[in-house]
Amino acid sequence: TPIPPVVVVAPPPPPDPNAKPEILWGRWQRVANLKPDAKVLASINADASKNQVLVGSYVVARPNNSTFVLPTEGRASFVMAASEATLTKAGGTPTMAQVKDAHLDIDFVSRSYDTGLTVFNSLGTVDMKSSGDVTQTGVLQNSLMSPGFILRGLLGGPTANEAVYTFKTTGTPNLEAAGVVRWVK
Repeated sequence: TPIPPVVVVAPPPPPDPNAKPEILWGRWQRVANLKPDAKVLASINADASKNQVLVGSYVVARPNNSTFVLPTEGRASFVMAASEATLTKAGGTPTMAQVKDAHLDIDFVSRSYDTGLTVFNSLGTVDMKSSGDVTQTGVLQNSLMSPGFILRGLLGGPTANEAVYTFKTTGTPNLEAAGVVRWVK
């Protein structure tokens, strides 16, 4: 009996966090002494008017000519490629913060996501965990099962290979977190 040939399948290349993203995001208002992103906002208003989400000081948009296709099967884990976040003490002004311990997992069959991250700086630490829905148009939105946070975002790319979401804590009187995270798979 002949021995079948060995087929070697190369693993996919790792995500390139510096690749030009399809999903656009920017500040629409001043936050932590950072000005609104006038150039990004102009691009969003001109070319990404159909798919936008807004939470806090950040807007996220997918271009109208997007190559986005929502997969109907499988799961994907995403890696954080970039972030911008703030922490605010009660009655204070927002202070720039960092994001760590971040994960985003999407189940395309059940059209759901699970995510978590930690926002921290010298003011303290806020841990966020959220789960929710992925709509047919690739919008991420948290459910009532994730109290304490508002999360809205978009998937992008021809195989839903990127995501960006913006988040803000609610009901946390002592220390509030807000920000935006870009993800790649």
